[in-house]
Amino acid sequence: MKFPRLGIIGILLILSTNDVISSNILGLFLTHSPSHVIVHMGVVRALVKRGHNVTVVTSMRLKDPNFGYRHIYLKTLEHTQNDTFTMMDTVISAPFYLKPYKFFLVGKEMIEKYSSYNLDPDYISFKKENNHFDLVLLGYQYNELNLGEAAHFKCPSVLVWMMQPFGHISRLIGNPNLPAFVPYSPFIPPNAMDFTHRVLNYIFYVVEGIITKIFEHVLKIYYDQIYPSPEYPSYWKTKKNISLIFYNHHFSEAPVRPLVPGLIEIGGIQIKEKPDPLPKDLQDYLDNSSQGVIYFSLGSNACGLHVKEHTYKMIFEVLSSLKYNVIWKLDEIKHPGNASNILYKSWLPQDDILPHKNVKLFITHAGKGGVTEAEYHEVPMVALPIMDDQPSNARNMQAKGHGLVLDHTTMTKETFREAINEVLKNKTYKNNVQTFSRLYKDRPMTAKQTAVYWIEYVIRHRGAPHMQSPLKDLNVLQENSVDVILFLLLMLYISFKLGKMLIKYCFNKLVRRFGFPKDIKSDHKKE
Repeated sequence: MKFPRLGIIGILLILSTNDVISSNILGLFLTHSPSHVIVHMGVVRALVKRGHNVTVVTSMRLKDPNFGYRHIYLKTLEHTQNDTFTMMDTVISAPFYLKPYKFFLVGKEMIEKYSSYNLDPDYISFKKENNHFDLVLLGYQYNELNLGEAAHFKCPSVLVWMMQPFGHISRLIGNPNLPAFVPYSPFIPPNAMDFTHRVLNYIFYVVEGIITKIFEHVLKIYYDQIYPSPEYPSYWKTKKNISLIFYNHHFSEAPVRPLVPGLIEIGGIQIKEKPDPLPKDLQDYLDNSSQGVIYFSLGSNACGLHVKEHTYKMIFEVLSSLKYNVIWKLDEIKHPGNASNILYKSWLPQDDILPHKNVKLFITHAGKGGVTEAEYHEVPMVALPIMDDQPSNARNMQAKGHGLVLDHTTMTKETFREAINEVLKNKTYKNNVQTFSRLYKDRPMTAKQTAVYWIEYVIRHRGAPHMQSPLKDLNVLQENSVDVILFLLLMLYISFKLGKMLIKYCFNKLVRRFGFPKDIKSDHKKE
């Protein structure tokens, strides 16, 4: 009887294994924003867990280099990190009307810096290994020139974008742009827009399109230098061969928008379904804080540089006076002061802290990742937005009733304390975020399962060219049917002229046939 039992067990084991053919995937993530890399690595971890061989190339060090993938760290790009933050400061501090111009200058300089990745000795050695890849996964940040790596390895490309698909993302994949109700700027509310918002949205859409077109020509110059013709396909052809774009958003976050098959939602890809074990000191601190914990973090990009010293001191004075314990992520060596209820850390596993039952409030800069993680784990917020899309994320969060927003440049101790007490004591915020969390999680597949499925789909179908939107092949005039409208106006004009000529011809025929005076007015004058 032992043999049949062993046989049955063996058959069950075979049937239970995943039918996966391991693929070789190259992840190219050259951004210096840790929050961006966290999202990109969410896709990588899902692929590794699925059994694929992944090589990750980054311009910054990773926290988990032994996770199960090969990591190539481009040390020569490390010095550009501070330069990037300095350049972004010029955009943040610029007047509103100068931001597009400043953004263009900064974007041009960043393109120049990031184009040097191909000169890194470690990357040169890597490319000499004659590796084979089935797909290139590119962390996108106005870096289409890096699509040349997909051309080099003769494989499809998939992009990962950090937020909702604005105009340039839609253009890359051939998704229809509809500025009448889809916002194309973080400054536009995601829900129903009034006339003023629609005017501003259309202006943003046009300005963004112009800046993107200028960027394209700058990118093409660097692309042609790194990937010369005829050895490589042209920049324009490589750009049209993008198979998919993943974007870190979910329709429950608003607004609902039309999507072509190549634009895939993976909102919350970085969030773990089950948190990892915390370091012992953090676990003990949270477990022993029965009165509750406030978690405070201004993210990885601000680094304390954009918040004034007196603001930090004011925040410290308020937090140190509360009955709650506080976990404060602070990158600066000099912190604003010591208090028995505040624990400072330079790095914290945010996605593992927020699910803890004793975390009652998240004070955040309203980065997309942090807001999503708090909403997923049902934690209400007080937002102190600083730059980029953070003001928009904060406003949207407040509009959904998940917390309150304060301007860190104008808030006082009283307004800060009032906002904290309001969100902690008014159960409406907690109830709202709990309701949203259930809605956000209710999907046919998790974000990780979705990403893995579609990447495998693209590999199975050799780039899935059948999914390409025909909008990719249209220029801006054709996309907006300007040529059709002009043609129809011309036809209408010609029809009008021909109709007028026909009426005149018929009238003259009648005059000649029935002998009506040719000029009735002149006959009356004679009389």
